[in-house]
This record gives sequence, C-alpha cells and structure tokens, in this order.
Amino acid sequence: METPVFQTPLQTILQETLLAEVCAEVFNDVRAVLGLNDIELDDATLSVPVVGLSLQAELRDVARRLPQDLAACRASPPAQRSEVQTQFLAGVHLFATYSVAMQLCAALPLMAPKEVSDGKAAVVRFAGSPYEVTSAHIKEQWGRWRVHLEAAHAAYVAHQAGGQASFEPAARTARVYVLAVAPAHDPVTGGAR
Repeated sequence: METPVFQTPLQTILQETLLAEVCAEVFNDVRAVLGLNDIELDDATLSVPVVGLSLQAELRDVARRLPQDLAACRASPPAQRSEVQTQFLAGVHLFATYSVAMQLCAALPLMAPKEVSDGKAAVVRFAGSPYEVTSAHIKEQWGRWRVHLEAAHAAYVAHQAGGQASFEPAARTARVYVLAVAPAHDPVTGGAR
C-alpha cells in the first residue's frame, strides 16, 4: 500500500482545475509576470494554502460551475478539442497566472531585494513602492483575462449544450485619457488667471 503524498491546496487545485501537464508552467508563468526567478520566488512560496484557496474562490467568482466544466473539458483528448475548448483552457491558464501574480504583488518588495551581499548576509530592500508599474500592469491584465475567461466559459457552456457556439472575445473599450487643466478663473478671488 502506497503512502499518500501530501499536496498543497494550490497543487491540488491546479491539478483539478488546470491542465496537469502545465502545473509547473503556471509557476514559471507567475515568476515571469512578476519578473522573479525561482530563487526569489520558489515553489514552496507559490504553494502556500492561501494562494490556492484564493485562486479557487476567484475561479468560482467567474462562474460557479467553472471548475466542473474545466474538469470535463480537460477530459477530452487534446487532438479532439474544438477551438471553443482550446480558448476556454487557455483563458483559465492565463487568468490563473495573473490571479496568483496579483495576490503576490503586495509581497513583491520582500521577494525581490535590491541588493544581497554575502559579507554579513545583508539584504537591502527598495524604499517606497518601486513595483507600482508592475502591480498596475498585472491588475490590468488580470481584468483583461477575466473578461476573456468569462466569454470563453460562456462559449464553452453553449457549445456543450449543443449550440453552435463560437468564441468571440469581449470587445475592449478604448482607453480614455484624462488631463488635469487649471480653471480659467481663480476660485478664491474670482478673477481671471
């Protein structure tokens, strides 16, 4: 009788909800998105229970039946998958990558030190918030892939119901840029500027 191997919740969730063969690639994708290597962000950190449970909750927030639909989709042989199924699986993979990356953004300054010296094992951290641009980009991509996943899941559900579903990504709205302009008059004195 074999002894059961302990798996962290994230590993279990990834194996249940994502392609089993890309489980390690999700970890590598998260590292790539965050700009870290496997020393700065190891598998043990990615496998903590809170990360897995949060990912599971986010997948269920997209659609309550998403994990069950994903398991059914994964059961079909890769060579026989339709475009709708392929887009659904890709959407889950991308959404999961950015979801986990977004969770780790708060700890990013602690994981990626500015300088490490071996003299007295000193570590110098960045001051302030050097990762604001990275965090904003990850949040933007998370939103993008969530919309993509919602559309892909809806197409998958319609496809499974026997309808002629095709995957059409949701239309993206154009960015609206706002520029601050000084008023033409002084609000204190009421005179022109």
